[in-house]
Amino acid sequence: MIKLWAISDLHLASQINRRALDELPEYGEDWIVLAGDICETQRQLADAIEVFSRRFAKVIWVPGNHELWAQRRGPLRGVSKYEAMVDIARHHG
Repeated sequence: MIKLWAISDLHLASQINRRALDELPEYGEDWIVLAGDICETQRQLADAIEVFSRRFAKVIWVPGNHELWAQRRGPLRGVSKYEAMVDIARHHG
């Protein structure tokens, strides 16, 4: 039986949270919803989707306020950051 998992608020800018992600076991044919506040940067999102994609059959990402606004430096915020994040998610399927 396939299960649908969901997780939010990973805040992968935190090193301890990033290490925990690396230790995540495989879930075979199960799906996961990444339900917001997973990361702050485009690189963190790409890393998260790559890791989850190796451990789950399907990854569904839903942006949170951290994906859109939390990055303190950089040119992208709001709509432009959202579009860049969506491009990353689409690139990873």
